[in-house]
Amino acid sequence: MNEQRPINVVIAGRACVGKTSLLKRYREGSFDEIYSTTIGLCIETQEIQNGEERFKVNYWDTGGDYLFPCRLPVFIRKCDAVIVVNAADNCCSLSQIDEWKCVLQENIKDPQTVLVFVVTKCDVKRLTDSQLTKLATIGGFNLWFQTSAKSGENVNLVFEETIDAVIANRKKQQIDMGEQKRRKFECCCLL
Repeated sequence: MNEQRPINVVIAGRACVGKTSLLKRYREGSFDEIYSTTIGLCIETQEIQNGEERFKVNYWDTGGDYLFPCRLPVFIRKCDAVIVVNAADNCCSLSQIDEWKCVLQENIKDPQTVLVFVVTKCDVKRLTDSQLTKLATIGGFNLWFQTSAKSGENVNLVFEETIDAVIANRKKQQIDMGEQKRRKFECCCLL
């Protein structure tokens, strides 16, 4: 069994959009009606198996307080995926898609980083597919979902597809590097 380098997934978004509830539903299968604010950063770890490979996944649940935009670049610079969470019942969070795009573009240098757009609280209010697609496209996201931490709708799908995309990117990167080495070797042998 092969253990790979850890996968780091940052969960970002403004305050009160459901970041912690989303992660709690995925990790523990539960939903808590009582809201508690995440201060700073909370890291949870999970071991997953993908074929013959084992991965340690670190979920970085970031606080959405007023200092959040100042700290976010430090968290996302070297991550494998960023899940940007917005609430369907919070027009302010949905209207900040351009801000998120700027923050992500300025701080993420690896084009393999998986960018995921999540709209929570779809049990309260639901976006149309075209609204969701439009917002995700504007923001430059690779994947997008509508979820409900309360009902569990699409929660597992968000995390499973995010991790699958990271693993697929790593495998593609390994193949590309192998191809480059092969070409370099062929080139040197022709001389």
